[in-house]
Amino acid sequence: MARRRLEAALDAGREISKEQDPFSKLTVLSHIPVQRELAGAYSLQFSLTGNQLAVGFGNGAVQLYNPENGEMNLALKKGSSRRGLAVMSLCYHPLDNGIILEAGADGNIGCWQLETSMCTHSLQEDQNEINAMDFNLDGTVFATVGKDRHIRMYDSKTFELLQTLEAPNPLIEDVQPTSGHSRRIYAIKFHPTDNYMFITAGWDNSLKIWDRRTKGGAKRVIGGPHVCGPALDIKDNKVLTGSWVAKGSLQLWHFQERSLLQTIPFPAGKGGEFLYCAQFCDHDVVLAGGSGTNSAQAIQTKNGNVLGSVDGGGKAVQTLDAIRGGRLLAVGGLGPQITVGKLE
Repeated sequence: MARRRLEAALDAGREISKEQDPFSKLTVLSHIPVQRELAGAYSLQFSLTGNQLAVGFGNGAVQLYNPENGEMNLALKKGSSRRGLAVMSLCYHPLDNGIILEAGADGNIGCWQLETSMCTHSLQEDQNEINAMDFNLDGTVFATVGKDRHIRMYDSKTFELLQTLEAPNPLIEDVQPTSGHSRRIYAIKFHPTDNYMFITAGWDNSLKIWDRRTKGGAKRVIGGPHVCGPALDIKDNKVLTGSWVAKGSLQLWHFQERSLLQTIPFPAGKGGEFLYCAQFCDHDVVLAGGSGTNSAQAIQTKNGNVLGSVDGGGKAVQTLDAIRGGRLLAVGGLGPQITVGKLE
C-alpha cells in the first residue's frame, strides 16, 4: 500500500474520534541541534512509521534522526563546507521506507538504500538547480522541478527519464496560461488519490495542474500564489499554498474548480508573513512557517485559532513535515535547531 493511501486510512480513523476531541495545543517532544557547519536545514521528511526523520542540510549533508530523543542514527551523506550545496528535497519511497531520494541545488539526485547506507542510483540534471521532487501515488514515478522550469518524470526503479514537460521559450513560442512555468518552480505535489495528476508552483504567481497522461500543457491554472519553497499540499481536493508575501499568504483553493476557498489568517504582526513552507496536518489544521515571523504556526482553518508556535531561533523556517494527522511534526530552517512536536 502506498504511503498516501495508508496515511489516508489512518487519518480517516482519527478524524472520526477528532470530531469529539479536537486538537487543542502543540507540544514539543525534542530538539535536534544543527551545527554551524551544516549551514541550516533545507529539507526534512518523516518515514511512514514516524520512527525516522531525514534531514537535508545547506552544506549537502543528509542525516537521519530518532524523532523521540533527537539522537542521530545515521550520517547518510557527508556535506562540504566549501563545495556543498543545499539538499532541497527528501522523499522516502512510498512502498519501501528503506529507500530515500535526495536532490539538491547542485542538480544531483541520489537514491540511497538505508540498510547498507549505499547510493544505488544517481544522476545529474545539467545546468539545473533542483528545488523540489515528489513520488506519484504508487511510487513507480518521481518528478523533479527547479531553476530551469522543466518538469522531469523518472522511473523510480531504473532512474530512466520517462518524460520532460518543457518550459516555454517566449522568444520563439506563443506562450499561453496553460504553458509551462515562466519562472523558477519551487514546489511539486502529486495528488494523494490519483496516480497521474499533480500540481506545480513557483515564482510566476500561478499553480498549474497537470495530467502526465496528456500533452499540450497544464489542464488547469490558478493564478495568485507566489511560492518560494515547499509550500504546496493537497488534501480532500483542497490545495494549500503558502506565499512569500506580507499579507494573505496562507490560502486554500478548490482543486477542480480553481476557486479560492479561504485565506487563513497567519499571525505575523509588523514583520509580515512571508511563508516558505506549508502543509496539511488534517482537514482542519495546517502547519506553515517562513521568514516574516521566523516561526511556524499550527492553525485551525475553520476558525483561525493558533494551536501552537515553533520558534525558529530568530532565523527563517524553511522546511516542515507532519504525519499521523499532526500527531507528529517537525520544523527546521536556518536556526540552531530542528523542533519535533505533536498536536494533541
